[in-house]
Amino acid sequence: MASTPPSPKFSPQPQRLMENLAGVIDIMLGRTSGLSRIDLSASGIGWSFGGLAIAGLADMSALSMLYNGQAAQESMEVSKAFYVIGHLVVSLIGYAASFVALYLLCRTPGEQQNFPTAVAVHNWASPIVSIAFVPLLAIAFSLGGTGGSMQDNTLLNMVSVFWIGVLIFIGLRLIRISLNIQMGKTVLFFVVSTAVSLITVEGLESLLGLTRAS
Repeated sequence: MASTPPSPKFSPQPQRLMENLAGVIDIMLGRTSGLSRIDLSASGIGWSFGGLAIAGLADMSALSMLYNGQAAQESMEVSKAFYVIGHLVVSLIGYAASFVALYLLCRTPGEQQNFPTAVAVHNWASPIVSIAFVPLLAIAFSLGGTGGSMQDNTLLNMVSVFWIGVLIFIGLRLIRISLNIQMGKTVLFFVVSTAVSLITVEGLESLLGLTRAS
C-alpha cells in the first residue's frame, strides 16, 4: 500500500521553516492561500517565535552598519554593544506592544479566533523583512559616500522612505489576510497598532539614550 506523503506541518524542521516562510511570502503578495502553508497548530504558532530570533540576527547586522555610520561622523555616547542590544530589546518591546493593541482591537469572535494566526504570520514575516533590508542598507552606505552626515546621505534617505512604503503595503496585507477583515478595519488596526509601537519605541530609545541629538 502506498504511503501518504507527509504534511508540511509534520515535515523535517528545515522544510517546515521554508514552508512557513513561503506561505508568508504568498500572503505578502496578496494570496490568501498562503495561510494553508503556515503551521497554525499550537506548537506551530509557538515555533513561529523562532522567526523573531532569525530577524534579530539580521537586525544586528543592520544596526551595526548604522552605528558605524554614525560613529564615523560624531562621537557616540554609547558603546556599539549597548546600541545594538538596546535597539533589539526596544524593538521587541515595541513589537509586543503593537500586538497588545491589536488584541484589544479584535472585538468580534472571528477576529479573536484569528488573532493567533495574525501573531504567527507576523512572526514569520519578520525575518523576511529584516533580511531583505540589510542589502538595501549596505548599498545605501556603499554608494552614498562616507562624507557628510547621515542625514545628507540622499540614497540612505531614499531607501528609508522606500522601505517605509513597503512596510505599510506589507503590513496592511498581513493584517487583512490573517484576521480575515475588510480593508477599512484593516487600516484602522494597522494605524493604531503601528502608532502604539512607534510611541513605545521612541519613548524607550529616548529614555535609554539611543537616539541621536539633532
